[in-house]
Amino acid sequence: MDTWQPIKTAPKDEMVLVWSGQEIYAAHWVKNPFTDDEAWLVAEWGEGEQALVKPSHWHPIPKPPTAIT
Repeated sequence: MDTWQPIKTAPKDEMVLVWSGQEIYAAHWVKNPFTDDEAWLVAEWGEGEQALVKPSHWHPIPKPPTAIT
C-alpha cells in the first residue's frame, strides 16, 4: 500500500503512521480502562501523561532498510 488511507480504515492492533493535518507520527490505538475513551497515542511519559492525536489518515510503517555490507 503506497497511499495514505482514511483513519477509519486503520488497523487498531499495530503501530502505524498517522497524519494529523500538520505532522506525521508513529502511533498506536489505546483505550482508557477507566473511561472507555479511545484515541491514537503518539507519546507516553511520566505519571500517565500522554500525547494523543486525532489524525485524518494513516499509512503502514515501512520496513527498515537492509544492512549494507
